[in-house]
Amino acid sequence: VTGFEKNPQLQRLNVDNNKLTTCDGLGLGTLKELSLHMNQLGALSGLEGLLLVKALDVSDNPISSLAGAPTDGVLRRLTLKRGNLTEFSELEGIASVPLDYLDLSENPIADGLDRVRVLRVLPSLQSLNEAAIEAEERAASLEPVEAEAPPAE
Repeated sequence: VTGFEKNPQLQRLNVDNNKLTTCDGLGLGTLKELSLHMNQLGALSGLEGLLLVKALDVSDNPISSLAGAPTDGVLRRLTLKRGNLTEFSELEGIASVPLDYLDLSENPIADGLDRVRVLRVLPSLQSLNEAAIEAEERAASLEPVEAEAPPAE
């Protein structure tokens, strides 16, 4: 994707339904909101430089990796509905992101997802999969995690 660099004031960009397979060229430093809904993205590579983006919607893409997500900026809202995330380690890779809202609904990882475990990785969350974080979940996420004992011989 090219040509956006000619508009240095661009803050909101909607490139929904464009059959994009890559985010290359969308790394505009001025963007605050980016919607890539219903494309053909498998990862977020190319978005690393979006330090001002507060809201990113990549729903309805076959995303299986969060590599390339803007982890050094101010991202607060990440919508990944109907993707292809299967590994919890992908969430660990964005642990430095100060997310308030994360929606992983209808991803393979969402089935049986341990919300407390997610909160331990992303402690600033206020909403997960369209449901508010409950006080009990927050309290449980702050408790020490017990290490599993090694198997007896």
